[in-house]
Amino acid sequence: MSKGRNHKASDTGARRVGSYVDAEGRRTSDPGSAIRGEILEYDGEDHPKRTWFFLKELEVNWLPMSEGAFLLWVLVFLLGLWALIGVLFGLF
Repeated sequence: MSKGRNHKASDTGARRVGSYVDAEGRRTSDPGSAIRGEILEYDGEDHPKRTWFFLKELEVNWLPMSEGAFLLWVLVFLLGLWALIGVLFGLF
């Protein structure tokens, strides 16, 4: 079995125990609704590997528009730059 990043605990005989907390501070068993928590994985030889995580929503104060609008403008800029380079090199 490969020991890459995407291996599943059941593939290697390891077991995984998770403790998750949702946005209201309540314990939950759903990893999808968790904003913080801890995952404890044991390998085949019962060596523990502890991983903590947390998600924090951050607002960018210097950005005068929504994040989605900003990313759309970045995409438009990059497409325009790509087209300009294509025209300059005679690819279009």
